[in-house]
Amino acid sequence: LRKLTEANQSLAEIESLEDLLPRLMELTKEVTSAEASILFLYNSENRSLEIVSIKDDRFGDQADELFKGAVRLKMGEGIAGWVAKNRKSVMVEDAQGDPRFSKRADKQRNLTTRTIICVPLVHREELLGVLSALNSRDKLFFDEEDLTILESFADLAAVAIIRSRLLEHRVVQEHFRAELEAAAKIQKLFW
Repeated sequence: LRKLTEANQSLAEIESLEDLLPRLMELTKEVTSAEASILFLYNSENRSLEIVSIKDDRFGDQADELFKGAVRLKMGEGIAGWVAKNRKSVMVEDAQGDPRFSKRADKQRNLTTRTIICVPLVHREELLGVLSALNSRDKLFFDEEDLTILESFADLAAVAIIRSRLLEHRVVQEHFRAELEAAAKIQKLFW
């Protein structure tokens, strides 16, 4: 509960999506004691999930640069695709043995995912993406408590993503309004 409260306070301070995504990944690892976290955002145009942020103990700050956009999953493909399609959380003790698991990301990271928690990011029935925590640091596999924590955190993350998108949209609107006002003044001067 303390970790979730701290996460909520931290997320409330961030306005831009660019700054929010890496922080979400750090907090996901922190609240679940995971070795890695991955955020897939849903692209409604091509109905796919794309990695937009990743934090991995093994790669440190370079993880985002190395893997951002490297993996795209169709709805239903892999565990993340299954979670997105069904909008249900999944906790897998043996990822390699799960028929839904896509080994493509592991091959690109040259890593083996042992255990995984994957939860949908949904806001008012709109699928935003999927949040995953990989490989528990403290135990052999994640448990129900980790799943509950990540589901609660995913609710906070979804609200933070929507808030950041709205703030960015508002900035664009304000910029556009200022340009229109400047154009109107210039036009008035010509008249």
